[in-house]
Amino acid sequence: MRRPARIDGTLDQNVAVELESRVSKQVRGAVLDLLCHSYPKKLWVLLPVHMSDVEVTARQCEFIFSKFLDGAVYRVVVLAGCGSKPCFEADAALIQTEVEKWLSPH
Repeated sequence: MRRPARIDGTLDQNVAVELESRVSKQVRGAVLDLLCHSYPKKLWVLLPVHMSDVEVTARQCEFIFSKFLDGAVYRVVVLAGCGSKPCFEADAALIQTEVEKWLSPH
């Protein structure tokens, strides 16, 4: 029986979205849920809470995605805020800008 991957959300009926804040090893493992989701585009959002180096983790996730997907169908975004120091406005603007650039017709 085929079961859908469990993810955090979707956008525009074709973008699967996952938000992660765990340690790097757990984050890299969770990439599989997003890869297995049926929506063609993948948005991976990293919240720098428990990762020792969020930029390294982001590059590792991009590398994993690149093994399975064309670069045009996935994005990895690192948020500025975290649970103890939220940056709601900056992070919302960052995601909005990235998604608009990505989904806008060229």
